[in-house]
Amino acid sequence: METAKLGPFQQPKTHQDGWGLNKGILMVALGNYVAAAIAFLSNLLIGRYLGPTKFGVFATFLVLSPVIFELTGHGLESALVRFATPEIVRNKEKAFMLFKFVLSWKIILNLVFIFIGFFLLKPVISRVGGSNEFLEIIQLAIIMGFVFSLLRYTLAIFQSLQTYREYLITLLFTNLLRLGLIILASLLFFLDLRQAMVIYIGSTFLGFLLGMIMIPDVALLWKTKIQNIKVHVREINQFSIWIIFSTLIFMLVQPLNVFMIRYFHENYSVGIFTAALVLAKNLDVLTQSIKTVLLPKISLARETFREYIKTCFKVAMPLALGVLPLFFLSNLLIKICFSDKFSESIPVFNVLFWGFWISLLLDPIWLIFYSEEKTYYLVGADVLMLFIVFVCNIFFIQHWGALGAAYSFVIARVSGRCFLGIMLFRLRRGEKSLRSSREQTYEMRMMPDSAKGVDIWPE
Repeated sequence: METAKLGPFQQPKTHQDGWGLNKGILMVALGNYVAAAIAFLSNLLIGRYLGPTKFGVFATFLVLSPVIFELTGHGLESALVRFATPEIVRNKEKAFMLFKFVLSWKIILNLVFIFIGFFLLKPVISRVGGSNEFLEIIQLAIIMGFVFSLLRYTLAIFQSLQTYREYLITLLFTNLLRLGLIILASLLFFLDLRQAMVIYIGSTFLGFLLGMIMIPDVALLWKTKIQNIKVHVREINQFSIWIIFSTLIFMLVQPLNVFMIRYFHENYSVGIFTAALVLAKNLDVLTQSIKTVLLPKISLARETFREYIKTCFKVAMPLALGVLPLFFLSNLLIKICFSDKFSESIPVFNVLFWGFWISLLLDPIWLIFYSEEKTYYLVGADVLMLFIVFVCNIFFIQHWGALGAAYSFVIARVSGRCFLGIMLFRLRRGEKSLRSSREQTYEMRMMPDSAKGVDIWPE
């Protein structure tokens, strides 16, 4: 018996509001928090076993890997969810064709980086006086960026399919396997710097393989042929390139704060600021979890502008209210996590808290720019934020130290959100559908010539 196809404005039963959304957010948040806790324990064991000097080298590996991943993967994951989610409802084979195209594109990009790292980088490192050990660290970081990009690819597919149980299993398996291998290697006196990096790479790759096995109808990924390659390259790259720029610019904010605090004040203030930031950033895990679940929803483009904003507040408000007690318990949190020596971090945390709390409420709304394929507005907001942090720090850090850096961060973050709010108001006036007009053009280009001219999106 053939399954009835959904019409263009019918909502599939798997995409529900209410408890369905909240359950997805809780599962993603649980996975992210547990993964972060396991990663902390893994790094703690490696640090204790290797000692300060070798752990400092290992930290270089940990810092370089995400940068390489951002350059080769993050924007593609978001683009995959944006373009594949509507096709899962309309045409499953087409969705798997997009999955296959993104995987092929990711492999090509990463192979270029591997070629550079293993064949072109050695003369450059030798000329600037770098050691062979440093070259090996870069090469292993490139491989780690590659396998992490593959892991995030499988998680993006689960995000598109909105199968968050598999998302959670893959994330937890990868991190638990990594921790188990580190414990085993340390008990067998087998753990050294190189082995620690190999364990990170190997566990991440095995997590990717598990994720691929759990993808429903994964055979379609290999059977489907990629068509209209030029269309996919243009559409996905135009979408993803701005996300890469946005992420890289945002990644500069924290190092800029640390550098400027050290320049205008002292290392003590850097420690005070970093301790508060480490705790306050936990709110961003909730924000990212909400965005992870809502991006497939908005990619289906079935809500009006106002309906989607109501959904965002309906989902985010209970979580925002739930974390408010952290503000009043900041004194206890700082002393439990960092001891009485970090009592000056308490007012810094209280300031930073509101910057992250506002993001928890508002950031899911900006996914509208993903739906409308106007992600360059995100780059504008991040550039504005970076500029305001720099200017405010010049004045605030000299007078208030770490607390001044916290004020700069919150002012910059709120300013960036105000900028996005203005752009959103200009983009959408009144109650209109969130489906991008560019999607209609994209659909028309993908249709056979005989079908063109037929209105497949009746209003």
